[in-house]
Amino acid sequence: MNRRPTALGLFATLAACAGEKADVTDDFTEMASLDPKSDAFSARWKIVGSLDYGQQSGATKYSHPARYRAFKFAGTSGEKITVDVNSQNGDTVAWILDDDFKTIGANDDINRHDTDSRIDLTLPAHPSATHYIVVREYSLQAMTFTVTLKGKKKPDLYTCKADADCARVEKGCCPLGNYTAVRQDQADAWRASLGCADPMVCPKILTREDHSMAECLAGKCTLVALTDIACGGHSANPHHCPADFLCEGKQLQVDGPGKCSQQCAGKQSLQCNIPGQFCVDNPNDDCNPAGGGADCIGSCRDAICSGKTAKCALGFRWNQFECSCVENTSCGGFANFPCAAGKACVDNPSDNCDPQHGGADCPGVCAAATDCRVKGCAQGSKCSPCWGPSNWVCLPNGALC
Repeated sequence: MNRRPTALGLFATLAACAGEKADVTDDFTEMASLDPKSDAFSARWKIVGSLDYGQQSGATKYSHPARYRAFKFAGTSGEKITVDVNSQNGDTVAWILDDDFKTIGANDDINRHDTDSRIDLTLPAHPSATHYIVVREYSLQAMTFTVTLKGKKKPDLYTCKADADCARVEKGCCPLGNYTAVRQDQADAWRASLGCADPMVCPKILTREDHSMAECLAGKCTLVALTDIACGGHSANPHHCPADFLCEGKQLQVDGPGKCSQQCAGKQSLQCNIPGQFCVDNPNDDCNPAGGGADCIGSCRDAICSGKTAKCALGFRWNQFECSCVENTSCGGFANFPCAAGKACVDNPSDNCDPQHGGADCPGVCAAATDCRVKGCAQGSKCSPCWGPSNWVCLPNGALC
C-alpha cells in the first residue's frame, strides 16, 4: 500500500506493530438523546451521505471540527452485509450503529498489517431499518477515505401484488399472538425463515386472538382491526368479513365498501369481544328485541355516550343511542333476558309461540306483579289488554272493554 500518514498517524502505526496500539472504545449511546439539528450533535457527527447495497462512496475528507463522519443506509433484520473503509493517508476506524445509536459492529484494523477497516455483520432485529456507518481516523488526524457497502436485500414480503394479496401469519415461535402481514404467495417462505422447527405449533394457552387481519393498504400488507376492514363493494378482489361478522354500511348501496361489524345476541347469545363495543339492535333487519324478538341478531357498536356507563341493573339494558339504561320489555327465550325487579316474564299471547306446548324458546314479555297475566283472574273472568298491550286487566267473561 502507498500510504503517507501524518507523524502522529505514523507513530500509531508503529505502535500497533509493536503491539502497543490502544483499543478503540468509542460509545455513541448519548447521541440518542440529542437533536440531530443541534450544535451538540453536529459538534460530534457529520452525516455526509447515504449508501445502498453495492455502492461505494466518493472520496470523503475527515478532519475536525466534527469528530465522526457518517453514512446512512437502510437494512433489514437478517441481511448479511460487508462494510469496507479504505484510506491511503490515514488509519481508519469504523462502526455500524442501529437507529438508537447502539453499536452492532466495529473494526479498527483488518489485520496487523492493514489499517483499513472491514465489518462483516448479520443485521439484528430492530423496529427501524435506518442504520449508520460511522468513521474516524484512529489518531484524529486528517485523512481521505471511501466506504463500500455490500449486501443483498431480502425479498419484499410486505408489498402487495394486487388488492388483498396478503396473509396474516404468526411472527415467531408462539409469540403470544404477535402477528405480521406478508404477501400471500410468500407466507410459507416467511414462516420457514423464522428458524423454528415447528413455528406454527403452540400450546393453546399461549395463543391469543388479537382480532386483526391482513389487508392491502397503499401497496403494503398491513394488519388492521376487523372493524376497519373495507368489505364488499365494487373492487377487483373485495374483502370478506370473517365468521360472526357482517358487512354493513350505506356505501354498499352504491357499490362502495362497507365495514365489518361483529354480530351478537341471537339464539347463540354471542358476546361482543372487541373492547369498548356493546351489543345493540341491528337496524337493518326486521327483528326488534324490544318488540318480542329476544332471539334477534344484534351488531356490536362503539359506545357513543362519553363518560356514561354501559353497566345496567338487572332487567335493564344499555341503549347507546339514548345514552341511558332502558328497561327490558322482552324476556326469556334463547337469549334469556331478565325482567326488572317487581316484574315477571310471561308468555306473549300475541305471538304464535306457546312455552306450555313445546315452545321453550319462546320470548316472553315483562309484566308487573299487579298485571293479571302474573296474578291471574278469578273464576268467571278473563285477562284482557283493554288499556293497551302493556296494561292487562281482568274482565268478566263476555264483557267488552
